Amino acid sequence: MLVVDHMVPVDWGGGSELSNLQTLCTECNQGKQAWLRDMPREQMSNIMSQATVDRRIEALFDSFPNQEIPSSL
Repeated sequence: MLVVDHMVPVDWGGGSELSNLQTLCTECNQGKQAWLRDMPREQMSNIMSQATVDRRIEALFDSFPNQEIPSSL
């Protein structure tokens, strides 16, 4: 079964416009949801609100000082 997924979750500031939607199989969508639940909502919302990818990366590193950041993030 296929489902419509928000690439940037609504909780992180993503909208329901077509550019933020993708089709995933149910299993992949559930795996993504499990992974996202482990991420700090407020921090990730701030990161995703940055205007450019470069600013998002900078905000990501600023949010996790002196910590390893998984490459999957």
